[in-house]
Order: sequence, then structure tokens, then C-alpha cells
Amino acid sequence: MKQILTIVLVAISFTAFSQNNFNWVEQTSNTTEHLLDVFFITNQAGWAVGENGVIIKTIDGGTTWAAQTSGTTDRIRAVFFIDSNNGWAVGGFSGQVILKTTDGGTNWQSITASNVANIIYDVAFSSTSNGWLVTGDSIYISTDGGSTWTSEMYASSV
Repeated sequence: MKQILTIVLVAISFTAFSQNNFNWVEQTSNTTEHLLDVFFITNQAGWAVGENGVIIKTIDGGTTWAAQTSGTTDRIRAVFFIDSNNGWAVGGFSGQVILKTTDGGTNWQSITASNVANIIYDVAFSSTSNGWLVTGDSIYISTDGGSTWTSEMYASSV
């Protein structure tokens, strides 16, 4: 009986907690493109990326979004910022896409990495110099802010 009472109290506590603390509010992105990833550097500043090279930015927690010019019409699958200025956006559909900004996304620079053979699915950085790319079969590392990439791992097909 004590066990059942504990489970019921936990369930009631969880329900009360989840109903009172997690209120999602739908936001308007001002784009008709499918968005594939979002990254917030603070509770107010964030970026979302998606189909046809769309990159949008918010500085008010997602209430409003402004389009940024990516310079590509390819699919952008992931976005990552190390601080409010330095960020990367990656993806590809017909080829690979690696974009970098040093001004919060006002300008995006395309990076060519001829040794990255596949579509890029994700990106992360631990500093403005050190980062990783994930493709369908490999992980690449950069120690120069994303200018060059070295293959770190190859996953054989199973």
C-alpha cells in the first residue's frame, strides 16, 4: 500500500509541476520554409535554420524573427553559436554547406572543405577555434575556427 501511495503522490507532483511550469507559446517565424534546427545563446538571442538556406534570428526570446542572408538556397540542417557573434550553420542537399559568421549573423561566409565528402548533419564548437562536424559516416574536427577540417572517425556500414 505504501508503494502505491508513493507512486500516486509522484504522479500528482509531476502533473502539477508540468502543468504549472511548462507553458509553450506558439511563435510566428515570418518564414514559410521548414525549420530544421534552433539555437539560443541566451534566453533572448537565438537563430533558426532550415530549407532553402533560411536563417532567422530573434533578440526577444522568439517573439519576433528577422531573416538573415545565408548566401545559399541549400538546406541548412544545424546552427551553433559559441557567443553572440561567432556562429556556424551547416547542411547541404545537393552538396555540403558550411557557413560562418563573426557578427551575429549579419554576414555569413561560405567555407569550402573539399575533404568533407558527405552532407553535414550537425556542428558544435567548444571555442571560437575548436569545433566538430558530423556527416553521415564521419566526424571532422577543426582547430582554426572552421577554415579547415580533418576527418577524426569513419563509421563503416553495418
